[in-house]
Amino acid sequence: MNICGICSCASLKQHNKLKNYYKCDNCNTWNKLPRHEQNDLISGGYKYPDANDTFNSFSKFKPLILKFEKLVPVKTIYDVATGIGGLPYLAKLRKWDVYGGNELRIENVHCARMLYGINLDLDYFEDVKMEMKFGVVVCHHGLEHMNNPITVLDKMIDRTVKGGIIYLEHPCIPNDDYLERYADGSESLGAHSYEWTFESFKYFITCVRNMKQTKIIESKCGWETVNNLHAYIPPVQYWLLRKE
Repeated sequence: MNICGICSCASLKQHNKLKNYYKCDNCNTWNKLPRHEQNDLISGGYKYPDANDTFNSFSKFKPLILKFEKLVPVKTIYDVATGIGGLPYLAKLRKWDVYGGNELRIENVHCARMLYGINLDLDYFEDVKMEMKFGVVVCHHGLEHMNNPITVLDKMIDRTVKGGIIYLEHPCIPNDDYLERYADGSESLGAHSYEWTFESFKYFITCVRNMKQTKIIESKCGWETVNNLHAYIPPVQYWLLRKE
């Protein structure tokens, strides 16, 4: 039986056109079914990036690192979905202790570990055994790909020091009418498992905050502009949570 991966509700309604998307009657999250198997993601079709393009794409992280420095008690950071390593690399340049996780995508591992010298856990974040806690724990465009985002966010909060920051960023749709336009239609491994609106993600984040003592200190939803266009780029939302 299909159930919602966010709230475990068994009442899901299939989209009238996108037959692999099901909306939860309880939390309004769109679930993409069937979900991928966890160990399907060991390798990916990621193209090794051009070094100059890669470094230029890091520029969006610079103000974020500066914001973190004003907010946290210790300069340690863990990036749950490290990818090619942009955010922790820039933090490292500013003398942070940086760590990250990666789902064993070989090309990404080369960038993050070998090229940028990031301490990398080659496993799913839910399964990584760690005793250390961090000033900042980040998941930048990762939760929508994960089968168990509640478990991931719960662990992110747990691994954050008191007074530290949890940063989340992910694509969203303005409302259900936009699903056909912006839903991830890819059938490749690592495609989105969930699509959220701003309001449905608020439900998700509230569920986890009820389990842990955190405070939302900032949230924003808007359009990302690429080459002065946003017509085909879905809106993005981010959240800053403080561990109390």
